[in-house]
Amino acid sequence: MAVPSSGSLSLFGIYKELTTNTYTTTYDGANNISIRLASIGTYGTINTNNAAADRPNGSPPHAMSEFYNYDHDIVTLTSFSSSINSNFFGVCSEPITATYYHDGSFTYPDVGDTVYSNSGGSSYLSSGYYKLGSGDFMNVGSSGSVISVDPCGP
Repeated sequence: MAVPSSGSLSLFGIYKELTTNTYTTTYDGANNISIRLASIGTYGTINTNNAAADRPNGSPPHAMSEFYNYDHDIVTLTSFSSSINSNFFGVCSEPITATYYHDGSFTYPDVGDTVYSNSGGSSYLSSGYYKLGSGDFMNVGSSGSVISVDPCGP
C-alpha cells in the first residue's frame, strides 16, 4: 500500500512504508523516527521505480511532502507474448496466445527474472514451460522465477 497522494501524512506511516511496504498510521511504539533518515534511505533503500516526483530526492531540505504517492514495493514490469505448455514436449509448437509480464530489463524474460500473469505484478506465473515470442522457451519455477531460457529447435 503506497503513501497517500494528497492530504495529511504521518511520519510513522512513511516509516512503516519503508520498513514493511505498508503505509499505516496505527502506532506500534516505534520512536526516534527522522524525516532526514527516511529521506536518505536509512530505514529502507528508496525505490527508484517510483517516478521522480513520487519519491524523496535525498537532499536537504527534507520534507514529508516528497513522499506523496511513494510506493516502497512498486516494480516496473515489461509485457511479453507467450504461450504455456505443462511440459517441455510440445512447448515449441504452441501458438503464441497470451500476454504476461516480467521485471527484467530485456524485451523477454531471462534467468532470474520474475514473471507475472498480470500487469500489476501481484500474481506469479504458474510453474511450467512457456514459448516466447522470441522463438525461445522458458522454464518457470515456483514464485514465478525463470529457471532457464533455451532456444526452440536445433
